[in-house]
Amino acid sequence: MTRFLFILTIFTLLIFEGTVVQVFTAGWWDLHLTMVPRFVVVMLIFAALFLGRVQGLFMGLIFGLFYDIIYGSVVGIYAFTMAIIGYFTGLVFRIFQQNIFLIWLTVLLALVAFEFMVYGLMTLVNVTALDLHIFFFDKLLPTLVLNMIFALLVSYPARNILIQMRDEEQQI
Repeated sequence: MTRFLFILTIFTLLIFEGTVVQVFTAGWWDLHLTMVPRFVVVMLIFAALFLGRVQGLFMGLIFGLFYDIIYGSVVGIYAFTMAIIGYFTGLVFRIFQQNIFLIWLTVLLALVAFEFMVYGLMTLVNVTALDLHIFFFDKLLPTLVLNMIFALLVSYPARNILIQMRDEEQQI
């Protein structure tokens, strides 16, 4: 039951990212900054940290495909990137899940890696021609601020839910 509610929460965040959050981002207020909500990626990172690399890989692949279908212009970029981020974040799950500050640092580093991987793949297939300087200052930094605020707000509830999920799996 906990797993179903967690996945339902991620689906809700997926829809929330493309609808409600767009109202509150910087572009709506006539700023030249671009804040991209990556709440699904943050939850994927939390899931990988607490459930391991295999579940992080598969959850990243599945939700990345949904991301590609709903928001992407090229199918496979988000699926590949989220799967890689889920896998490599899951590799460190036994080390970094003990301390909340290390979890936040892991989320921050994984978000930076995710954004650079998506930017690199989009540049590689000529979907974007955004200059690296503009990408870094106008998109990456505001995106990190928005998503780290989200990570700070949901870290304790997500941690408790994921620990409960892990305990339920170990009892089976």
